[in-house]
Amino acid sequence: MRKGRTVLSGIALALAAATAGAESPAGAYAGTLAGQTKFTVSSAAGSEWRFTWGVFGGYRFNSYVAAELGYYKPSTWTETSGVETFNLSSNILAASLLLGAPINDVFSAYAKLGAAREKVRLSSFDGATSLRGSDSSTEQTYGVGLALTFKKYSLRAEYTKVDAGYTDNDLISAGFVYSFGQ
Repeated sequence: MRKGRTVLSGIALALAAATAGAESPAGAYAGTLAGQTKFTVSSAAGSEWRFTWGVFGGYRFNSYVAAELGYYKPSTWTETSGVETFNLSSNILAASLLLGAPINDVFSAYAKLGAAREKVRLSSFDGATSLRGSDSSTEQTYGVGLALTFKKYSLRAEYTKVDAGYTDNDLISAGFVYSFGQ
């Protein structure tokens, strides 16, 4: 029992030493994320959770304020009705302002608000005829998240909402961030 406590104490001290002064440094950063998007199509009677990946980059002015650009790619949404199959895919480009609140030297919480441009592509095939089209809309995006920072590296857990014209996307993701500053 004593040996177990000693090992746990050693791990805790090592983690504390590695993260001491881990406040997010000012400067540029880049990252990637993966998660699930609840993809709701305004003209359809339902929604589905789909895999989503994304990349983002930004500039952190200090521990409280950052500006960020991100690209998100939800998986294709497919629905079959009789002999007709519909495929809908989207690409989302977002620009956001992040407002952060350090909780301690390691954890911070943040909220983000911005605009997102979504390009939607729709294709339909009924066995004989194929139709294709696309459209774009710009709408608001917002979200909240938590970050765990180890010097220049951070892990994020985030919820993001994109209220787009044709689809609504609720994204729950985990991400990795590398900070180039200091």
